Amino acid sequence: MNSNRFPANHFFAAAIIGAVIAIALAGCASGASDSADSASAPPPAATAASDAPLTPAQKGILGVWEGTTLASCGVMTIRVRCNAEQNVSITLVQAKNSKIGGFYTCAYGNLNCYNMNTTGNVAYAKVIGNQISIMVMMPDGTACRFNGRNDNGNVIGGYECSAGGGTFEQGAWRSRHSY
Repeated sequence: MNSNRFPANHFFAAAIIGAVIAIALAGCASGASDSADSASAPPPAATAASDAPLTPAQKGILGVWEGTTLASCGVMTIRVRCNAEQNVSITLVQAKNSKIGGFYTCAYGNLNCYNMNTTGNVAYAKVIGNQISIMVMMPDGTACRFNGRNDNGNVIGGYECSAGGGTFEQGAWRSRHSY
């Protein structure tokens, strides 16, 4: 087998394509079950549980978090992204069924945002004690998880971005609750 047949950049592209296909298939599968379930009303107990209000801790993380990411230079980061810094903003809002949703923006720091993903959607956010965890889905099918400790509206933590089950970038995340 020719070792030059799949250079590293083609292997990475194949991984991203695989991730997009997997997400599309998962979306189709979940969409099928949603349409089947929508024909019958949920039991009253399930309806009451899904309408529960947000906890005070959940309400406390709603709003805009502005900060930066700084990619580490380890094995889990694409070499050309070593020390890539971006200005990021995550807006958290109350969504349906006592969930937290929102949106993400990324702006140039010292490099462009990975794959020009300047926007994304918050798939979920949760808070346990002073720990915050946020999952953002990007337009190209990649996902980034932001985790950190909330100290009176200032978060110090990290982030990790992945595609196709493999991490391609990780680093530090610093943010403040601006409003």
